[in-house]
Amino acid sequence: MTSPSSFLLEGNSSNNTLANGTPGGGFFQGTVRAFEGNDTVILNGDYEFTYVGLDGDNDVLLVGDTGPGTSFFVASTVFAGNGEDNLAFLTTSFEDNFVSLDDGNDRLLLTSSIIKSPPGASIINNTILGGIGTDGVIVDNSVRRFNRNIVELGDNENSNFGAALDFVTDALLAGTLFTDLTKGGPVFEYVYLAATEVDRTTVRGGQGTDIIVLESLTGSPEPSVNNGQDLAVSRSLINGNQDADVIVVARNVANSTSILGGQGNDTFLMASGTFDSSRVNGNLGADTLIFASIETNRSTFLGGQGDDTFNVNSATIFASKVGGDLGDDNINFLAAVSSNTTL
Repeated sequence: MTSPSSFLLEGNSSNNTLANGTPGGGFFQGTVRAFEGNDTVILNGDYEFTYVGLDGDNDVLLVGDTGPGTSFFVASTVFAGNGEDNLAFLTTSFEDNFVSLDDGNDRLLLTSSIIKSPPGASIINNTILGGIGTDGVIVDNSVRRFNRNIVELGDNENSNFGAALDFVTDALLAGTLFTDLTKGGPVFEYVYLAATEVDRTTVRGGQGTDIIVLESLTGSPEPSVNNGQDLAVSRSLINGNQDADVIVVARNVANSTSILGGQGNDTFLMASGTFDSSRVNGNLGADTLIFASIETNRSTFLGGQGDDTFNVNSATIFASKVGGDLGDDNINFLAAVSSNTTL
C-alpha cells in the first residue's frame, strides 16, 4: 500500500464547504476543523488516522467513495459537535473508529459505497456514542458485517411514541438513499440495524424512549442464508435501558444473544425469526412481548418485574422457558406448538 498524503481542512465562523480528495482515488490522513457555522465537509477516497471536528452548528459530513474504487475509513476520530448534524459514511471498510454525535439531534448513516456491485461493507470494532439530544443511527442492508461494535444512545426527553413516523421515514426510507442529508435532526431516538451479520455487538439505549430495530425484511445483497433468513445476530447484547422502549427483531436468526428492556414499560416485537440459546427479558416495568411466526430452541423469554403481557400469535417452541416472572402477568397463546418447554 502506498503512503497516505497529509491534508488539513479548516473553516471559520461562516458557513463553509470543505472538501478533500476526488471520487475514485486518493489515500489520506489528516485533520478537519470545521469550527462555527453550518458547514458541509466532503471527504472522498481512503482515510486512516484522521481527526474530524465539526464543532459548529448544523453540519453535514459525507465520507466515502462515490467512484469505482474501494473506500475505507479506519482508526479515526469524529466529533459532531453541538447542533443538528447529519453524518454519512459510504465505505466498504469502516473499522477501529470512535464517533461521538455530541449534543443536538443528530443522524448517522453507515452504508456501502452506493455504486458497488455487489455491496458489502464491513463495519468492525467501532465505538459510536450519542449525546444529549435525539439521535438516529442507521446501518442499512448494504452492510455485510457489523461485528464487535458498541452503539450507545445518549439521553433524550421523549416520553411517548407520537413521533414514530419520523423513524419510519428516516430509517426505512432515507436509510437506503439518505435523501434528507440537509434535513434537521430526528425527532425520535433510534437505532436501525439491517446488516447481514451482527456479531459480538452491544446496542444500548439511553434515558428516554428509544426504538431499536434489527431487521432484514427489506432484503439483503447476500443470497438467502441463515436458514432462509438474511440477518444473523450472534453473541450480542441489545438493551433498551431506561424508560419505555420499543425493540423489534424481525426475520432474523438470534444465536446466544440477550435482548433486554431495562427499566420502563417496554414493547418487544419478535417476528419471523429463529432464537437459539438466546434470552429476552423485559426487566422492570409492565412490558408487552409479541411473538409472530418464530421458532425457539433452548431460549428463555421472561417479562421480569411488573405486570407483563405476552401475545404469542404463532410460534414453535422447543426446550425453552416462557414466563412472566414477577408480577401479575398475562400470557396469551393464540397459536403455538411446544415441546420440552416450561411455561
